[in-house]
Amino acid sequence: MHSRAPLLSASSTESQHGSDGGPIMHYTSASASNAVFLGHQSGQILPTSENASAAELGLEYYINRAIEHDLKRSLCPVVHFTIDVRATGPNTGYMFIMAHWAADCDGVLHRCRAMMAMCEVEQSNLTEILSHKLREVKDKWLRPLQLEVGYVTTATKGVEMVVAGACLGCIFSPTHYIYLLLKGVMEKVKNEDVHIGQLFQALCKISIHFEQSPGAHDRLLEMQLLCGLPQELLKEKMPTPSNNLFLLMHFLLARQNAFSAYLMENPELNLTCQQWRLLHHLTCLLKPCEDTITTIRREHANLGQVLHELWLLESTIKGCFQQLQEEADAAAAAAVTLFATELLQSLEGHSILAVVRENILYQTATLLHPYFRDHICKYLKGDVHLQRWQLKKQLTQQIEKEYLNFSSAYATSSLTEVASQELESYLQDNIDLALSHMDPLVYWNTRKHMWPFLSTVAFQYFSCPPAPVFLDEVLAIEECIISGRFQESIAVNTMNRDWISEGIRVSNTSTDTGSQPMA
Repeated sequence: MHSRAPLLSASSTESQHGSDGGPIMHYTSASASNAVFLGHQSGQILPTSENASAAELGLEYYINRAIEHDLKRSLCPVVHFTIDVRATGPNTGYMFIMAHWAADCDGVLHRCRAMMAMCEVEQSNLTEILSHKLREVKDKWLRPLQLEVGYVTTATKGVEMVVAGACLGCIFSPTHYIYLLLKGVMEKVKNEDVHIGQLFQALCKISIHFEQSPGAHDRLLEMQLLCGLPQELLKEKMPTPSNNLFLLMHFLLARQNAFSAYLMENPELNLTCQQWRLLHHLTCLLKPCEDTITTIRREHANLGQVLHELWLLESTIKGCFQQLQEEADAAAAAAVTLFATELLQSLEGHSILAVVRENILYQTATLLHPYFRDHICKYLKGDVHLQRWQLKKQLTQQIEKEYLNFSSAYATSSLTEVASQELESYLQDNIDLALSHMDPLVYWNTRKHMWPFLSTVAFQYFSCPPAPVFLDEVLAIEECIISGRFQESIAVNTMNRDWISEGIRVSNTSTDTGSQPMA
C-alpha cells in the first residue's frame, strides 16, 4: 500500500509538473531493503514462529512510529476512513478499515493512508465488530493526538448505522452503483434484443472454451505473434464476462485479426461481422463507464471531482448517439441504440446516483474545487441559484466553526461577515486553468495564509477519497485468508509495509519530545 504520496513542497507557490503538464504524483512502494527487513519477499507472510512474532513486534513499532509522525502533521483536525468488506462466502468476509489524511511533512505535502484494522466478520456480527474496531482505532490513534473522525467512505450496507453521529458524514461511493447499474442494463437489453442476446451467448461460449481448453491460450498467442501484435498485448490473459464484460470486449477487439484466425480453426465458436460491429459500439458505450469508475477509484481522487465525472459520463453517452446514426447495419444500429438509451435513462434516473448528485457534501466539495468552481451550476439539478446560495451558507457556517475551534475570542456578531469575506475572496480568485490537473490540495496549501479557516475546511474535503481504493496488497495476504491462517497483526503489518523505512528514519532522526510511540 502506498503510504505517502508527495504532492508538492509546502512552501512553494509554483506547481511541479511532469511531461504532460500535470503535477508530479509519486507513489512509493515497498523497497528491496524493506523486503529484507521484513524477512521475506514482498507478497509473502512471515512464518508464525516465536522469532517471527518478535520480528512482527519490531515492524509494528516502526510502522506505528511513522504513522504517528505523519498524523501529528495533518493539515486539518480530522482523519477520514474507508471501510470495505471482501466476501469469502455467502455470509462471511474480511473487513478493512483504512485511515486517510493529508500532512505537511518537512515542507512537503503528502496524501497519507494506513491500514488501521482488518478482521474476519460475518453478516450477523458486522455492525458489532465494526463498532468495536472503530472505538479501538479512535482510542489508539485519534484521541491522543486530539483528532476527530472525518468522513467515512464505504460501499458496504450497515456501515452508515454504525458511524451515524460519530463522524462528519457517511459517503456512499458511486462506483459500486455504476457497476450494479451496468449489470442491470445488460441483463435487460440482452433479453429484449435478440442480436445483443446472441452476442452475449457467443462471448460466454468463447470464455468457457478458453477456460476448459489448456492449449487455447497458447494457440491464440501463436496467432498474435504471426499478426505482429505488440508485446504488451501478448502478456494479457482473457478476462471472463462475469468478471468484466468491457475488458473481455476490449481484449477481443484489440486482437481481432488474430482472434478471427483462431475462430476459423474452431468452427464451434463464431463471431459474425455484425457481432464484431456490435462489439465495437458496445465497447465505445461501456468505456466511459469504466473510465469513470477507474478515475473515482484512483489513489489521488477527491470528492470535488465526483459530480464532474458523473456529468461527463452522461455527456459522453449522449455523444455516442451521433456515431450510431452513421452505422450502415440497421439491425446493429437499432440494437446498440436500445442499449445506449437504456444506459442513459438508467444513469439519469438511478435513485442512488440521484442522491449523490443532490448530496450537499459532494456539491460543496465541487464548489471548493478550484477547477470545477465556475462550472458548479451545470452539475446541479432544479433551482440552481437557490442551491448555490445554500452551498455558500453551508460553507460560511463551516468557516465560522473553524474560527471558533481556533479561539472563542472570534465569537462576535461580525463572525459571519468575516467568514463570508474569506469565501467571497476565494470565489473571485483568478485561477489559472492551465493548471487544471493540479491536485486541489496543492492549490489550497498555497492559499492557506490568505484564507486560513476556509483552507482548513477545504483540506477536510480533499483529503477524503470518494471510494474505497482497491488494494493490490490484499493479494499478499490472500493465501492466509484462504488457508485459515489469518492473523490480524501480521496482516496489518503486511498491508502497512511501506511505512517501515519512514518509521526507521523517524526513529533515528526524531526530535519529538513528550510523546511515546503508539503501541
